Amino acid sequence: MLDVAVRPDAQLCFLLAAGVLLGGGGLGAASLNFLIQLVSLLILAVNGPRVIEAIRAAPRLFSVLFAATVLLPLLQLVPLPASIWAHLPGREIVTQSLSLVGAQDQSAPVSLAIYRTAIAASALIPAFAAIVLAINLNGAQARRVLGCVAVLGGVNVLFGLVQLSTANRVGNFYANARPDQLYGTFANHNSTGLFLCLSLVALVAAFIARPVDRVLARLMPVVAGALFLVVAVVLTQSRSSMGITALALIVLVFPFFRVLRVPLAKLPRKALVVIAGAVLLLAAVLGAIGTSTIGNSLGRFSSLEDARALIWEDAFSAAGRYWPVGAGMGSFDEVFQVDESLENIRSGRARRAHNDYLEIAVEAGVFGLGLVACWMLWFVVRIWKGRREPDAALRLGAGGVLACIALQSGVDYPLRNMAMICVAAVMAGLLARPASVLEDSPSRIRRSRREMVPGVSGGPVWQAEQRPASEPGQDIPA
Repeated sequence: MLDVAVRPDAQLCFLLAAGVLLGGGGLGAASLNFLIQLVSLLILAVNGPRVIEAIRAAPRLFSVLFAATVLLPLLQLVPLPASIWAHLPGREIVTQSLSLVGAQDQSAPVSLAIYRTAIAASALIPAFAAIVLAINLNGAQARRVLGCVAVLGGVNVLFGLVQLSTANRVGNFYANARPDQLYGTFANHNSTGLFLCLSLVALVAAFIARPVDRVLARLMPVVAGALFLVVAVVLTQSRSSMGITALALIVLVFPFFRVLRVPLAKLPRKALVVIAGAVLLLAAVLGAIGTSTIGNSLGRFSSLEDARALIWEDAFSAAGRYWPVGAGMGSFDEVFQVDESLENIRSGRARRAHNDYLEIAVEAGVFGLGLVACWMLWFVVRIWKGRREPDAALRLGAGGVLACIALQSGVDYPLRNMAMICVAAVMAGLLARPASVLEDSPSRIRRSRREMVPGVSGGPVWQAEQRPASEPGQDIPA
């Protein structure tokens, strides 16, 4: 038991569980967020050698990007002389206010919301712990972590079914929940829907990354789990999550059926029974929930108009006011009211830009947007270069999760809660895994016995030894 507890994948699953179960509340759940940070610090404290190993093993560009991500909010907290900060864009109102009390000459940082910027910096502690544990996982360990994400998605579905059956009067972790939306362990139904979509991607990636001779044994649970996750996404009534899930299904169907290559007639009788049972159970669940709930979810696409366009209009003005320096990470809710036009004011506060890229433009200016662009470019290059490596399926799964987060960031703020930060950091760590740990990953081509043959470009390429299809345990090229 102790050996299992000290394994990096077991610790990473524990961190993910803590993050997803406790960290879905965003800024409004400060005490729970602090508890997750304490768990992360404890993990880092007992993994000193792994921290050093991770720093050495990480790709240099990845290390630079993560260091820049940490430094961005920290530098915004450094006090500057009044002769500097008072001349930064958007500080006129602050300067005038301080002049009224004779404090215009005091030093001040770049951030206009110091405490919120400090909270934003501390939110990167769990991300660092997740990367330290993920970056040196072998293939089997990485599959277990992806499986853990899928299981946590199932846990959210179970919580959500209890919530929906009681019109969100029982089992809801946070206040202000609508009675007909599935929330699970999150405060925002958009985050719930996205996490269930990420669980679906992780489930399929872990499945297709397994050795071919062991795929059929996991087929039925994977199909049943995928069906429940898709239905649960619909029950969240999150339009962005439903759209992203539909896109993910289209992309995932090709590698899924590519690794199967087994006619339905050859499936064991038990497998067919399990399929029939999964369909009947799914029908029973849908009947218990009611078709009206699903109809309400799909009906939300009939009108795509909401307050987002109005918020974006004013957020553009706010970004221009503080460009190119920004107002400080986490400061959007504090500074947005200055640029919120009277005709766009609603009964409640906007609190978020509902577009993370626009919110980053307000909070970090050109530096934040440049950092986002560099991260995206690194992810794309890393996935492209790793498409032919032994762990290509794991890399594609991690990249798919990050792509889903990036898509929803255009209409929401998924990375503004601790749960999604932990998941994104794990996927980034899996993408950053060095070549030295890839040999333990499952491969569709057995590389234990290789022979060199001339490559087209004149260099050597590896060709796997071919074996008869009837031989048990054969690895078939994907």
